[in-house]
Amino acid sequence: MVSGSNGTRAERVMDPSEEFVEDIQRVAVAAFEAVGGHSYARVDIRQDPETMAVYVLEVNNGCSIRPNSYFEMSVESAGSSIRRIVRNILRNAVPHPPSISAN
Repeated sequence: MVSGSNGTRAERVMDPSEEFVEDIQRVAVAAFEAVGGHSYARVDIRQDPETMAVYVLEVNNGCSIRPNSYFEMSVESAGSSIRRIVRNILRNAVPHPPSISAN
């Protein structure tokens, strides 16, 4: 993807084929797992337009989830919503209390 330098919605997918998207998703998950990621993160990936090589720039586990952020843009492009993702993050972050026995 190519990004605007000011963080605006200037990204575009260079090869939007389903196969390419699946490959990028595999790369992102592998990078997330390689750094011991849990909960959520944004994996920054770029593609060289000449060689078509894909590069992982970073796995950002403290990424912004504010409106118009890259994280929100990614969530929406995957067909979800930031509200749904935040609910899932909170649900998974708060440990469930132990069951209390009546005994």
